[in-house]
Amino acid sequence: MGAVSIVLLAVYAQDIPDRWLGLAGVAALLLTIHIGMFDLLPWLLRWAGFAVPLLFDRPWAATSLAEFWSRRWNLAFVDMNRRLFLRPFHRCFGKPGSRFALFAVSGALHELGLSFPAGAGWVCLWVISCCRARWLLWNGGSVLPTAPGPGSG
Repeated sequence: MGAVSIVLLAVYAQDIPDRWLGLAGVAALLLTIHIGMFDLLPWLLRWAGFAVPLLFDRPWAATSLAEFWSRRWNLAFVDMNRRLFLRPFHRCFGKPGSRFALFAVSGALHELGLSFPAGAGWVCLWVISCCRARWLLWNGGSVLPTAPGPGSG
């Protein structure tokens, strides 16, 4: 899907305003990488004999935002954040605060990897943080569930 988007953008580039072309190009690249190459890489490693988990577990099958972000989307990133940050944040901020802080760290890491190299500043972090704050308010402080244990699901 991402590769098709890139081809279509290349064909119609002269008819699309630069700002929209840039945004659409980034979206197409992210689709190509996240739901393309990152799906192919674990399968190639498995074929070569390495026991590696999938990085994305059918994100389109999520039935909620909580399931999407915690059990289906970029699982290596989710696992890294849980291992490195969740316990210290939980000790400092409690359960709802730790999840919010974890989401903010995730946004900051994305900014450093995406927005800053593109010269866009802290846009992504603010959008992610505002969405997360809204999520907490709508759900009365309810937070994303923790990862399932071995043998579940």
